[in-house]
Amino acid sequence: MEKKRKDHKGRVLRKGEQQRENGTYMYRWTSSEGRRECIYANSLDELRKKEDEINKEISLGVSRTLVTLNEQIEIYLMTKRNLANSTKENYNYYYRHSVKDSRIGKMKVIDIRKSDILLFYHDLEERI
Repeated sequence: MEKKRKDHKGRVLRKGEQQRENGTYMYRWTSSEGRRECIYANSLDELRKKEDEINKEISLGVSRTLVTLNEQIEIYLMTKRNLANSTKENYNYYYRHSVKDSRIGKMKVIDIRKSDILLFYHDLEERI
């Protein structure tokens, strides 16, 4: 019978999780690009929240490392097949006129911060 891995407090660790010598936790997974990646957290609860976000992004097909926002939006628009033509045209219109040529559109998804989004919205308000 396989032994379950546990942390110092006796809690069972999931696949990819481990507790480090200094008491912090680490989660390792293989990205969609085939690279091993890891994240760190001070508590197991914090780690599992981050882990859930990563698994959700993986299931949605979001790649945070290599893709710009423009590329991610184009991928998203290509996957939307069951939309009315008018809805699809509206999505494309707002993308082309608001995001495509903006600074935030050219940024990698992983580099975008809340302040970048706020600046983007501020620029949109000034255009009106």
